[in-house]
Amino acid sequence: RPFGDATSCSGATPEMSAGHMEDAASRVVFKNNIAPNGEDTELNIDCDRKVSPVLREKDPHHLCEWLSDSEHPVASVLSLPNSTADPGVGALLCVICEEKSAWLFPYAHELVGSVVDYDSLKEVEDDIELQTHLVARAAASRWPCNLFLVITAVGKAHHGLRAIGVGTNAKARKRAALVALSATVRVLGETGTTE
Repeated sequence: RPFGDATSCSGATPEMSAGHMEDAASRVVFKNNIAPNGEDTELNIDCDRKVSPVLREKDPHHLCEWLSDSEHPVASVLSLPNSTADPGVGALLCVICEEKSAWLFPYAHELVGSVVDYDSLKEVEDDIELQTHLVARAAASRWPCNLFLVITAVGKAHHGLRAIGVGTNAKARKRAALVALSATVRVLGETGTTE
């Protein structure tokens, strides 16, 4: 029994067929008796939550790779050709801001100030190095625009980390880039702040 037993929270037992749930229960608990330490393990799955698939796409014309999802806000990771896969160096997070007063965008400056360790931030609008990658992606993904800002941390612990913000105006691009840089640092786990 590699998948273990499945029971729903409502008390019914869903019929399982090759990993496919046939019951309309909103929650399923998988119990697996094959834990390395000999104890039972459980995995709770919320069946009502729709998970957006993450897409991995290669861009053969520009020799780069994109990972993206369709959640709000839209975000993608640009894997640069001939570069490392390190977040903020060769894998750049790109956040699209369609409404600068929505989500975390109004708090972008406070967020970057509490998460990123830097002396200053360098801002480059429509960076020539990245322009071909982003313009092609914006068109293919139907982003609201192809205007972007690259923010780079200068000095201190996060020196050299970069992130990208896309938006229809300068404020939206900057807020998106700041959120993306903060998320990059959190992914790296290099911050001393507590959650």
